[in-house]
Amino acid sequence: MTLLIEMLLLKPLGFSLKQNWRVVTVTNLVTQLLLNGILFVTHYFEFTSQDWSVLLWLEIAIVVIEAVVYALLIKEKTVMRRVLYALLANVASFWAGMIVYAFTMGFTSGLWALFMPIFLLQMVLLRFF
Repeated sequence: MTLLIEMLLLKPLGFSLKQNWRVVTVTNLVTQLLLNGILFVTHYFEFTSQDWSVLLWLEIAIVVIEAVVYALLIKEKTVMRRVLYALLANVASFWAGMIVYAFTMGFTSGLWALFMPIFLLQMVLLRFF
């Protein structure tokens, strides 16, 4: 799902799918393997409400990694546009994942997931600051 969302956002942000699909695919495969590997090793048996901040910090790290890779390897548009693409694509992907998570966990409505990024940010800020 992440890869599909990131590919779909290339064109609206002015990037060529034909020129950039390899960079986006390899970058996402590496970052998703990293994310899921860390979560599997550290939270295999249980994922509690306090662990949401871990997930958010990992997602922030992924945005930074992808932004650096895209800034260096994508040759179209400005560096700022490439970094913005990494940010927007990852926020959209994370948000979509939260909606899917809400429905698969049996919540009566996935609408709460629309507000999940705000909730997670608030949890992290209150926990660390």
